[in-house]
Amino acid sequence: MAQAPADVRARLAALALRPAQRFDVRGMMFGSAGVALPWAAERGLVVGSAWGVEEMPREVALALREGYVAAFDPQPPAMPTTPVEQKDAEREAAAAASETLAAITAIVGTMGGGPVPLLKTGGLGVRELRRIAKSSGQDEDRTRLAIELLAAGGLTEASDTGLAPSVAYDEFAAAEPADQLLDIVDTWLTMPACPLAPTDSTSVSSRVLYWDESEEMTLTGLRALTLRTLADVLPEGHATDPGPLADRLAWQSPVLTDQADEDLHRYVTGIWREAHQLGLLAHGTVTSFCRSLLIGDADAAHRHAQAMLPQPRGTVLLQNDLTAVVTGIPSANLLALLDSTATPESRSGAWTWRFSLASIRGALDAGSAPAELLARITEVAEGGRVPQTLTYLINDVARRYGRVQVRPAGCCLCSDDETLLTEILNTRSLQALHLVRLAPTVLASAKSQAETLAALRAAGHAPAGLRLDGSPAIEIPQRRRADPSPTEPDRGDMFPLPRLSDPADVARTLLGNC
Repeated sequence: MAQAPADVRARLAALALRPAQRFDVRGMMFGSAGVALPWAAERGLVVGSAWGVEEMPREVALALREGYVAAFDPQPPAMPTTPVEQKDAEREAAAAASETLAAITAIVGTMGGGPVPLLKTGGLGVRELRRIAKSSGQDEDRTRLAIELLAAGGLTEASDTGLAPSVAYDEFAAAEPADQLLDIVDTWLTMPACPLAPTDSTSVSSRVLYWDESEEMTLTGLRALTLRTLADVLPEGHATDPGPLADRLAWQSPVLTDQADEDLHRYVTGIWREAHQLGLLAHGTVTSFCRSLLIGDADAAHRHAQAMLPQPRGTVLLQNDLTAVVTGIPSANLLALLDSTATPESRSGAWTWRFSLASIRGALDAGSAPAELLARITEVAEGGRVPQTLTYLINDVARRYGRVQVRPAGCCLCSDDETLLTEILNTRSLQALHLVRLAPTVLASAKSQAETLAALRAAGHAPAGLRLDGSPAIEIPQRRRADPSPTEPDRGDMFPLPRLSDPADVARTLLGNC
């Protein structure tokens, strides 16, 4: 550069100090004003672009900036801490993790009633989210997190009919709570969404299950970075708040946090909230469960998870008012039994159900015998105590159940000739009709009226069809005809196409256009 002409030297000095600019659409369309510097280009100090503009490579610009040093603060942003009782934090973490697992169980129970409709544009709508939250007895945030975790873990599947629990959920439900929590945390670490992040002001909708592949990579790195940073910064017995956390992460990992761009503070806040609901953080500090996961000690993590979560309850308290109460999380078998014999009333805190005539009848409809049903309920009742009110209810429903029987039928065959009906009933070629004698002069067919008439005629009989009011059903054969030709569009002043089968039309068309 010292050998360059004075005007070129001045231009190169200006280019070296110019801030780097990203290539954007406007630059592609219009270019930018520049001065041709062939002397510098021949020596590799600038490079030409397709727009006739010289650009200086970054390395050259930095070399020409005398004494320039990039701004860098060697000290990380401060993370103020406050003392906290670790026992209180561990107790809070255990309660939060238990509530999250209970919420997942309750929400799947709500979904089990039928597929949850999804939006045509993708995702789950806010209205449906609030319906699920209300039905399962959960708040909206916990419901949002649980639905995202279920979908990300493959515990639900989406189809044309909507969202429903998958076969994999049955295996998940049968596992012990500690294993369930470990599976959920593993899913959360790579989940392609941040459901508890504050709402983006530019977002059109706050729907659920609307994933972005670019967010998945960013969030996966941010979750691990957040937990590891907090574990390094916070000694045991100290807590912090999420306010300065984003700045600390940006200093520690600028490349990763730059990917989040303007959403960094939103994501960090969402990760902070979600980690508290999973028992990884509590009262602003890192739990023992989280620390064991970060160091990769699987056995210690499992032990901490077991200590955090109570064992599922296999018994239920049956009360005289026909309610059933489970304190804690019911086991999969107990939950299935109570859901099939009683109506859920609450799935938060103490789980409650209520027995009723309709719920017991539903259990009998599902194939349970009254004695077997009572025995199963007695087996799970605390102390084997079943209130007399529930016993009377089951026996009363059992006494009345099945006194009226309903079986499917497509149509009925009626005739005063009992011998003829007996012959039809025993005709081998008519077995496909599944005929049943309802009365000496009445047979029931499982097939529709049209199918039954066709089968009887094929067997050599001459049946007559009747309408619902008993009047004869007149069957007029329909003659098949080809579809009419499509109507020609109006051609304005052009001659319309005549129908060649009618010469008179041709003559009238010609005369009308003369």
